[in-house]
Amino acid sequence: MNFYASREYLSLVADSYFKGRRTSVEDVRIGAHVLRVLVVDGRTRVTEVPFLDYHEPLRADEARSPVAWRGFARWVTQGVVAQKDWRPEDHPGVEAAPYVDWTGFPRFVDYLTHLKTRPGGSLVKEQERRRRRLADAFGELSFTVDDRGPDVFDLARRWKSAQLRDTGANDWFSEPRNVDYLLLARERGILLSSTLRAAGRLLSVWMGFIHEGTWSGWVFAHEPDPALRKFSVGAQLVRSMLEESHGRGHREFDFSIGGEDYKWTYATHARLLGPIGTPPLGERAMTMVRQQAKRALSVNPRLLEAAKDLRRKRKMSTNPTGPREKKPATADTSPPDEPLPSSPLERLKARASAGASAVLMPVVRRAGRAYVGGDTVEEGLMVARRLAEEGLPNTLGFWDTAEHTSRQVADVCVDAFRKLHESGLDTYQSIKPPALGFDPALAEEIAAAAERWNVRVHCDSHGPEQADASHAMERALADRLTGERVSTTLPGRWLRSLPDADWAVSHGLRVRVVKGQWPDPAAPDRDLRAGFLEVVDRLAGRAREVGVASHDVPMVEQAIARLRASGTPFELELLYGMPMETALAWARENAVPVRVYVPFGRGFLPSAFGVLRRNPRLAWLVLKDFVTP
Repeated sequence: MNFYASREYLSLVADSYFKGRRTSVEDVRIGAHVLRVLVVDGRTRVTEVPFLDYHEPLRADEARSPVAWRGFARWVTQGVVAQKDWRPEDHPGVEAAPYVDWTGFPRFVDYLTHLKTRPGGSLVKEQERRRRRLADAFGELSFTVDDRGPDVFDLARRWKSAQLRDTGANDWFSEPRNVDYLLLARERGILLSSTLRAAGRLLSVWMGFIHEGTWSGWVFAHEPDPALRKFSVGAQLVRSMLEESHGRGHREFDFSIGGEDYKWTYATHARLLGPIGTPPLGERAMTMVRQQAKRALSVNPRLLEAAKDLRRKRKMSTNPTGPREKKPATADTSPPDEPLPSSPLERLKARASAGASAVLMPVVRRAGRAYVGGDTVEEGLMVARRLAEEGLPNTLGFWDTAEHTSRQVADVCVDAFRKLHESGLDTYQSIKPPALGFDPALAEEIAAAAERWNVRVHCDSHGPEQADASHAMERALADRLTGERVSTTLPGRWLRSLPDADWAVSHGLRVRVVKGQWPDPAAPDRDLRAGFLEVVDRLAGRAREVGVASHDVPMVEQAIARLRASGTPFELELLYGMPMETALAWARENAVPVRVYVPFGRGFLPSAFGVLRRNPRLAWLVLKDFVTP
């Protein structure tokens, strides 16, 4: 029987999420499927709750007098597909749950051989090499199936919370009931905290369970120390768990719902998960939204052709032959996430808006190509020239993808310096130190190119754990170039940005101030606007020049008033691709110079549309601007 239909799990949910209420267990038949669910107060059947990854229909011999029910379950197993046969475009509306089927591998070495010989197998070989280097660098590795050390839960919670916030996802550790659920599961012996340590230092944690020959889990977190990143400590823990699972004679290792790349590295199969039953009112309302969207497409030929074009491209695309490790997002110029409304009505509106955004996101994605500087330097310069004709100087920023090496990124940047110089435009180049691997030799090449072609070089901001390495590269650039031709970014939401502002002033650097996409681990709830203005105050009257990078006009107005009063040179910096009519109108009325950040390269759209998915209002604005003549 599937874990999520077991007595242990249903009892855990009842005592964690419905404490003090009357609960029972019932088998219900939805169409051809029978599910075992929790019933609360004798009337509410629960099919969705945190940590319930998916339902597995009961077999005929497991069902106990099922009751017919016209309910709804979102993720229910509806089939299985081999890893090599999985293509998302073949299964619209379906979510994959990758897993390892051990029945085909008598020995663990047989499984490893299978991984190494299929597409993407070179990554498995590389992980073995990294494992040896990890032990050499940090000490002997030790794996524990259930580590009860006092540091495990707190560190896993802190690491996972930071990861969720960094990626724009909901931090479910902020909900006390979720924490209570995990602690109660641990107290009852259900939750296992599997760990990998090096000389006693905790590197990575997997919180999950073993049930009837299946090992699965919920929380996968690892130490964010940049010095550990190249060793893939999360993958090293998974490797140990897989070997342990095979050694214990398990039927499978279940990575659960979600098609993250690391899962496909190891999976042999995947469950196909989809909805059954009658959707709730909100779901049906979204169906109406889809119908309205179709009608909008039918009366707008331009929008309809964009949707058809996207559909054709999707059909022609193929699934990657093997998963790849992804580099973290490298931009810090995106607008902050929209706050979650407090009232039920506003939350309902937000969900409806988010759903509508998801429906139209493919078309918005196609429309968004009009707001990006293309894939190459030449295409970015075309946008820069058009902006210059409108009286708007700019900066070009190259957005790399996981396929780019540091060498390739450096080559693009050096080429961009030459072409920016030849263009004669008031344009400078923004670079991303992590994309260059923080390589001192590449920093020297960048500095030499910037010096030769007399172009200013700016370093974009990234996660707080990368700030020191980024500043080290900026120092290397400043050692060769004057402060006038080097600039840095300071996020307002980081506490460290205040002393970093002092450092930038002492080195004569120009500064771009942003709200910041990555939270500060030391102050995760720091107010974005207040932090932004504190950094501006720290720079006022002292900095060479300050770029006020935001579309938040009320905050921008305060920041520029303070810089003006102190006599500090300033510019308003806007991101090309985000709605900026309001900010431009305000700037013109108040004689504020404006510069536009123009991203180019294939790495921008994936990150930008992640922001749009989290900010449906922006998605609607982009779509509206695309449709309007």
